[in-house]
Amino acid sequence: MCPATTDFEYRSLQHSHLQWNFSSLNSNPGRGIRSGVRSPCTIARRRYGFVKIQAKLCRHSMEIMPYVQAAAVLASETCKSIFRDRRWNCSSIVTAPFLTPDLTRATREQAYVYAISSAALTYTMARACSSGALYHCTCASKPTSLPNGQFQWGGCGDNVKWGAQFAKRFIDNVEKHKIDKKNTSVKKESEQAVKTKMQKDQGAYFGMDNNAIATVNLHNNRVGRKVMTDSLRTQCKCHGVSGSCNIKTCWKALPPMSEVGEI
Repeated sequence: MCPATTDFEYRSLQHSHLQWNFSSLNSNPGRGIRSGVRSPCTIARRRYGFVKIQAKLCRHSMEIMPYVQAAAVLASETCKSIFRDRRWNCSSIVTAPFLTPDLTRATREQAYVYAISSAALTYTMARACSSGALYHCTCASKPTSLPNGQFQWGGCGDNVKWGAQFAKRFIDNVEKHKIDKKNTSVKKESEQAVKTKMQKDQGAYFGMDNNAIATVNLHNNRVGRKVMTDSLRTQCKCHGVSGSCNIKTCWKALPPMSEVGEI
């Protein structure tokens, strides 16, 4: 196995026992390394591969992190459930951040894991918004299309738009960090030196260097978010005397994560 501290950053949280409620630290002027107490965001960066901007998001919105961790568990459980009867059963996702080649060498399996992980984070955040668990977001906006039949838009829809935006910021920054780092390195090396390095790069596979793989990973992240957005369906609730359903209130909601995983 090989460590993937910048590939599978948030997925590694499925094994985490971090306590994200650090409100007591905010009133402790002696917090930090010298006090012997470290922020869970600092631990996440050192142990679970968070990049700088992820650690910053964590510090500014620590109350979101339990849902990020829940999304990591959901992605792992969904993947293992979908492929439980296949030759590749997604068991390698459990070893994150130490991964086998099936999840580090631009494989179909890696593509699926990236997509399902992005989808799971979008799903968890969208549901957290609609449940009122986060003050950062609210219910989804009502659809602009006119309702058909005897119903009206109402209720509290799953805020997939906000969830997808957060997932993009949190996950895509890892791959963008790798691309930026690679481009900076390229500028400092001669063309021949770069070619030699690419040939020796342990991450190379089928002629792809790490920069190309990162670009493909970004694509798969987008696929996961798009599938989640396209999966919204209309749910309704009847109102009326003795269940007569004279009026129906409808909203947009997500199906179970298992259905999204199948798609």
